[in-house]
Amino acid sequence: MRNKDCNRSVTVSNVPQRLTKHRMHTTYNVGQLFLNAIYHQFKVNVAYTDTSEEHGFVFDLNQRLSRLEKCRIIESSSERGAS
Repeated sequence: MRNKDCNRSVTVSNVPQRLTKHRMHTTYNVGQLFLNAIYHQFKVNVAYTDTSEEHGFVFDLNQRLSRLEKCRIIESSSERGAS
């Protein structure tokens, strides 16, 4: 199930002919996609999964630590961003 989530494609549709609402901004955090690619390229998720299984954690260590790392990189000035 984890491999399905990692390889799933996401489509973001935007219609250029449609007018946006006044003072509405649309942003996409591409940096998080880049960090996610690096995260899986270095196989950090495998290390966390192995550690989780070895110690018998009942929560997903990979999910928690990956979010913490990404928040620390993207919002490095804020400790609250990781919660």
